[in-house]
Amino acid sequence: MSYDQPLAVSGSVPVLWATYVAHFILEPLEPDDEARFERAHGEILEWFGGSLKWSLSSVLPATQRFSASDFEMVELRCRQLKRPDRPTPVAMTAAASVDRFSLVAHGGAMSNHASPHGYDFYSEVCGAGTGVNFDTRNALTLTVPATTSHLEFAERVQRIAAILRCRWVSAGYGYGAWPFTQPTATDQAIYAHSRRYWGFDVGVGAGLLEHFHDKLRTINWLTFVSPSLLERAGESEVVGLRHPEVALTVTPSGVWLRAGDVPAACDINRLQVSRAYVAVDAALRKIRASTGVHFAHPWSEKATEDWLRRFERRLS
Repeated sequence: MSYDQPLAVSGSVPVLWATYVAHFILEPLEPDDEARFERAHGEILEWFGGSLKWSLSSVLPATQRFSASDFEMVELRCRQLKRPDRPTPVAMTAAASVDRFSLVAHGGAMSNHASPHGYDFYSEVCGAGTGVNFDTRNALTLTVPATTSHLEFAERVQRIAAILRCRWVSAGYGYGAWPFTQPTATDQAIYAHSRRYWGFDVGVGAGLLEHFHDKLRTINWLTFVSPSLLERAGESEVVGLRHPEVALTVTPSGVWLRAGDVPAACDINRLQVSRAYVAVDAALRKIRASTGVHFAHPWSEKATEDWLRRFERRLS
């Protein structure tokens, strides 16, 4: 498979790229997270900030030229969510005014071109909360070309995850898209490609975080699980996983599982499904989403479930 050309185009407009992708599902935001995001954004800018050209935010009217200062909107989100000591209807109305926030950026030649370089942060208020801030569900997605060194990719992902407070992380093959201008073509291209290549994460997150806050959408080449989710998965079973192709690293903030030496595309047509991916999926199945999720057209609820549970299938 060639990774230096888009997987799908519309005329001359790139619609979908094969990429390395890292999905960070984050803990509810707190004021201290502002400094963490500043550090993480520094890592991202050093890594591929020079390749980002365009950005779009839920608080801006249109796509604009990317600037490193755009990341300040994400950092300030941590302050924006401060709740009063005694929640009132007025306070909840204030929360509703900021109940969803997003910032996305990409490196396409034109503003409507999909790119393998991408940044996507999404945050939604999900409750009044009992701490300093309203409760939120949050996700950060980063994409870089699949021609990137897998060792550099792994190092960068783990460094960023160590800075942020993550619930779970999956990193490996995925997609770089800009669905704001080509939504139907993007969705159809992801649907067609991902049903053959099981190692690619479809990356559906915004709007479905209620399903993926406490459940993994999928495992990938690198999978991280925080202590709270690890307990539900069965810590002794996960930490005790023994597989010749799975490397397990225990850290104070959680457990990393690496399925194989390199990311696997898992071409189902050729029955090239990684045994390491299957083993990691089985170890984390208790906390991996399986039913009750619908990715929307062209997916059906049954097709969605089949994809979520794809590594459960017997191939022979």
